[in-house]
Amino acid sequence: MKKAANKILMFAAALMAALLITAAAGPKEASAASFTSRKTAISKTSSYSNSYVCLKWSRISGAVKYEVYRAKVNPKTGKTGAWKKWKTTKKLSLKVKASGDYKYRVRGIKKNKKSKWSSAKRVFAANARITKMGYTAPDIFFGVRLHSAKLELRVLVTNKTSSPMGFVPSGTRFGNQATLYALNKTTGKKMKSWEADLDTGTFSGIAKLVEAKKSQSVYYYCFLDDNDWDKYKNCKFMMSISFYPNPEVEDISTQMAFACTKSAADSSLAVK
Repeated sequence: MKKAANKILMFAAALMAALLITAAAGPKEASAASFTSRKTAISKTSSYSNSYVCLKWSRISGAVKYEVYRAKVNPKTGKTGAWKKWKTTKKLSLKVKASGDYKYRVRGIKKNKKSKWSSAKRVFAANARITKMGYTAPDIFFGVRLHSAKLELRVLVTNKTSSPMGFVPSGTRFGNQATLYALNKTTGKKMKSWEADLDTGTFSGIAKLVEAKKSQSVYYYCFLDDNDWDKYKNCKFMMSISFYPNPEVEDISTQMAFACTKSAADSSLAVK
């Protein structure tokens, strides 16, 4: 009877141990499985700035490091080339001196486990600065205002890639392609904005092309309201300008945008 009781106790103890092991192993296995299904996202603010590619992405729980791959965009076809490992980091961002027209993607690494890839982010190495602003007073005849005051802007665009940059005028077909902002010099707060138009004399198609590895002035203008110039002329000015990379071979919907200021030497750029 005593032997039978001992056997029952031993069996119960073994069963309990097995249950504990199973309970302990379960979450780990589930955790390992869930890690491979996780996915990071590259920030919309990731850009090219001051000769550097700047990328930021969201954290993946459990990741001990991140792999960054990139693929070159073919300037003749607009197609994405082969993905190659570019950088590995434990951080959630990268700022690396680089140039060119590339797509980037990121995944997390946990020992021998790899997460899903992020969606690809295209970063185009171009920069610009507003080099000149000219103001024309409104046309007034016998005290009657005939036309709005016109502000003309010259933007020097520097294209450091092997792909051309196509600029188009604003309009119903393309939407707003450029916006001029007046910013408070101290706080950077937006004071006012105006829609700007490409100054080319044409209203359709690629009206201005900045070729690969070239710098070129692109001209814009916008109309100001009464007394706007007197109110905002001492502000810091910034423009957001859209363009189409590889415009001769890629879909016109592949739009990107970059910002420039009157005083900035370089600007940042990211997919819109």
